[in-house]
Amino acid sequence: MQRLECTIQKYKWGKKGLDGLVAQLSGLIKVEEDESYAELWMGTHKNGPSKIKNEGILLSEYFEKNPKVLGEHEKKGLNFLFKVLSVGSSLSVQSHPTKEQAIYLHSKDPKNYPDANHKPELAIALTEFELLCGFRKPEEILSNIKLNKEIEEIIGEEEIQKFSIKMRRK
Repeated sequence: MQRLECTIQKYKWGKKGLDGLVAQLSGLIKVEEDESYAELWMGTHKNGPSKIKNEGILLSEYFEKNPKVLGEHEKKGLNFLFKVLSVGSSLSVQSHPTKEQAIYLHSKDPKNYPDANHKPELAIALTEFELLCGFRKPEEILSNIKLNKEIEEIIGEEEIQKFSIKMRRK
């Protein structure tokens, strides 16, 4: 087992100071009480790679030197990013495409879809937490689309039909 030095993301929605688990787990010597500590990243993501603390090397380098620690299923590197979130205020709506959708969206619009990978997520609440609040039933979504002609035009008849068919199958 290796101790990691992880990246902290200081997004505006994060909990401030030591009120949040991110600051508490970070290992920082000094935590700023008025600073937002939103996410603690553990992994090899280019925007926040972890390091092996005692060796001072990137986790990705450690995996390159020690490929057996990943096992057979992760041959090409660590394919997930483990995060601890400390949520102080509402997060924006997020959409995570499938692998196929991600490849397509990235090829068409790399500025808004900078990654061709899917982002499946699993949430484990360590404290009281509300997740996926405010989603509407599919029937209500379809009804709202049909009430708003501009949205109906943007989505397109073909996609609305597909959604309608999938909705009836469930």
